Amino acid sequence: MKYLLGILTITTALILSSCGSDSPEGTVKQFLRSVDNFEHDKAATCITSNYRESLDNIKKATADLSESKKQEYKNTAKPYNILLKEKADSTASVFVSLDGDGGEPLRMMFFLKKRDGKWLIDKSEDQF
Repeated sequence: MKYLLGILTITTALILSSCGSDSPEGTVKQFLRSVDNFEHDKAATCITSNYRESLDNIKKATADLSESKKQEYKNTAKPYNILLKEKADSTASVFVSLDGDGGEPLRMMFFLKKRDGKWLIDKSEDQF
């Protein structure tokens, strides 16, 4: 019984930590939330292998931040505007914008592919 409880706990944790959104917008939202919280393993569940290098670059860019800087960033509100632009059976595009206080505004298009019933980020492009 104890063994079964352990398996159920691990399975539940894996399910909850995966992106698993049934909408392109939900996938992008979960990805951004994970990146913003420095939860790169969770963010990795939202991407295809094609987007791995981009996530690796994000990890490298934040690797040297102190814990206090990370906490400060986590506590900063990020009111993303997320808009579904196009959606077909297995592809979608989602536009994200964020106007920062004094910083550079974010304008990005995410391109997603549906794999095994899940929407995953495949690439992104800055939008100007």
